[in-house]
Amino acid sequence: MSRAMQMKFTTASKGDSYDKMTHCNNCLIEPPKGRPFMRCAACKEASFCSKECQKEAWPTHKGFCQMRKNTVASMAHVPSSPNFPPFAIRKRLLTDFIEVHECSFQSSWYSAIHTAGGMDSFPYDSRGLRIYLKYNPACQENPAIAYTLLAHEWFDDAADRAALMAKGFAGLEEQMKRVFAGRPGFRGWFRVYFRIEDHQVQESYPQEHALDPMGLTLERINAQRKHHPQWFERVQKVVADGLVKRALNENDAVMRMGRMRLKKDKWVWEPLSDRELEASGQPKDLLF
Repeated sequence: MSRAMQMKFTTASKGDSYDKMTHCNNCLIEPPKGRPFMRCAACKEASFCSKECQKEAWPTHKGFCQMRKNTVASMAHVPSSPNFPPFAIRKRLLTDFIEVHECSFQSSWYSAIHTAGGMDSFPYDSRGLRIYLKYNPACQENPAIAYTLLAHEWFDDAADRAALMAKGFAGLEEQMKRVFAGRPGFRGWFRVYFRIEDHQVQESYPQEHALDPMGLTLERINAQRKHHPQWFERVQKVVADGLVKRALNENDAVMRMGRMRLKKDKWVWEPLSDRELEASGQPKDLLF
């Protein structure tokens, strides 16, 4: 997922959004600036740096790919109520919603794990976090406010993981574990389940300690903050206000608050003006 402001989101009724910064799903290298990797034509979600990587990844990608295609095909034109758009549109909006709020969610997961015992002792293999969402009929396809956050719960996600493994995710999970196992600061994969009325998306977020001096300093400062127990209320308000935290560049530690604006059928991020910052009570610069 991309943290940078350059990501543009296609209006959901006009097609899928593609993150130009998405890494290769096989070797995990990042794309060169301005040159996005090719997408899997079937699921339209996985990216690959080359045909060779796509072929090599097929045994692990096959189950995921088929599940995505079957889910969309079976529910593509089925609204969950007369006031809702078709499932295909709401699914795109959910994917974009998760991507748009990537930076705010990452900060929230850090606080959630902190309140649950900390990064080093969290039971990554047996505990998941479920976020309940509700579609916002007044969103006008703005991905930042497409859903509202209703509630959350910690739960033993063994059954959910088993269901995903049965659908072909076992190879993908093992591949991800192998890639991150060699990182000294890596602690585990934090699994979040985003639940809407008739669909659920599971995302895994790597948790690792910073190793560079600046990163270690920022981590110590963040760990000492007293707002961790209110993590859900904080992110709930940010989403409800339509605020989006992004980096000006992909690897920046400093973030800015902004909003998504519609420009020629694309939702793009724009930072808040000084007046908007003052009205919202947000600082100009935020640490990731």
